[in-house]
Amino acid sequence: VTAAAQFFIARILSRLSVKNITSIDLYVAYLKRYTNEVYKIPIGSNILPSGASLQELADLRNQVAPNQEFIISSFGTRVSDVILHTLAALKKDGYAVKLLLLGNLPKTSREQFNQTSEALHISNDIYITGYLEESALYNYLKISSLFVMAEFVSMKGEGGIAAKSGALAAAFAAGL
Repeated sequence: VTAAAQFFIARILSRLSVKNITSIDLYVAYLKRYTNEVYKIPIGSNILPSGASLQELADLRNQVAPNQEFIISSFGTRVSDVILHTLAALKKDGYAVKLLLLGNLPKTSREQFNQTSEALHISNDIYITGYLEESALYNYLKISSLFVMAEFVSMKGEGGIAAKSGALAAAFAAGL
């Protein structure tokens, strides 16, 4: 379907709808062209806080970063060469930093990830959790110093991180 057809469909549906609800500011702006009945509902975190004690969090942090390194976390499914090259540059400049990858790496990119991290000499600075239950995931976010999501953005400004990202909301909920 072409962009013109999508706009036409959006215009017709928004005019026929009693209320239009979205979680994205850009869509609110688009739909407001056709109707005033547009409402934005923010998306919250899908990962709830755990009841881990401060000692449990300190123990977990020591497991990931035993030398009290700065912990940069991201989801394994979202790791990119940009993140790996950034870690390598930080290490080269003398920063004590670890990359904490939450969850599993996609099977399709695991070999490329391993080759890149080996070539950059950062394999020992990466901690991969593997699959995590919700409460454990929150704990790993809580011990992180920084959360990153490096997403591609086209020259037209398309792509990137959306306010509807549950992963981003979870990081915010953990204080990142």
